[in-house]
Amino acid sequence: MGMFISTSFRFRHLLFFTMGSIGVLGISQTVFAQSTRGRTVSLQSVPLTSAVGNVQKITMSGSLEQGGEMVFDGNQYSAPDRFGDFQKSTGAYFPPVAVRFAYVDMPDPAGKRRKVYEILGALQPAKARYYLVSPSKKTGDYRLIIDQPGEDRRVISLEAMAEPAPPNVRVPRILKIEHALLKSNPPTLVVTVTGQVNTAGWTEAKLTRRVYVQPPADGIWEYDLFATPPTGNPPSAVSKVKATNRWPNFDATVVKGVRVFGVDDGVVEVRF
Repeated sequence: MGMFISTSFRFRHLLFFTMGSIGVLGISQTVFAQSTRGRTVSLQSVPLTSAVGNVQKITMSGSLEQGGEMVFDGNQYSAPDRFGDFQKSTGAYFPPVAVRFAYVDMPDPAGKRRKVYEILGALQPAKARYYLVSPSKKTGDYRLIIDQPGEDRRVISLEAMAEPAPPNVRVPRILKIEHALLKSNPPTLVVTVTGQVNTAGWTEAKLTRRVYVQPPADGIWEYDLFATPPTGNPPSAVSKVKATNRWPNFDATVVKGVRVFGVDDGVVEVRF
């Protein structure tokens, strides 16, 4: 887990802003502008040593340009163990809150090219003002600045959340099946499948053999060809993906061929 800092102190400027630009609780004028970087974030605090209202942990995800969501987690957490890890001791659900990020047009006097965004939405506590400090590089240090009336300003370090693996989908069309029998002891069946997709940028192609309780009566073993599609709006372009599956210790007496599934009628079968 990354380092976490939760500090409470008063100062007349918000992080690196000049005094002439700041009001008592924040920025006297926020310049709303569309971010030109389009960066996506997936960030979290560790459980706070001092709650913000009833909030014990904060997560945020989304695009700095298009908006995203935050979760204000009010669950209770145990004290950290020797590795600095926390365990949740209650299991209440706190729904995400839609937010957008308003870019604050102001240079970084430290020369680090950091950017600041005011976070707008139904935030908690209701009268708090939130700011996200974004580093010049996506993997740098992020900070969450929280201003509340009558409270010391809070500076909270944010760490990257583990991003979920992109989804694999079945490749629409199967073009070709190749197979080879390696004369090892016991033998190994190697099946290689080529499929067709409609855009460039597909990755992580994987050929998966289906698992049976009993061998198929016709001796034709079934496979699925999966791949990860590109994000965004890639241009249309007929492309190919290929993957191989190795089946060691297979029983040649019960394997008569393979059948690979694409989408709809995209099924191809070969017999040995």
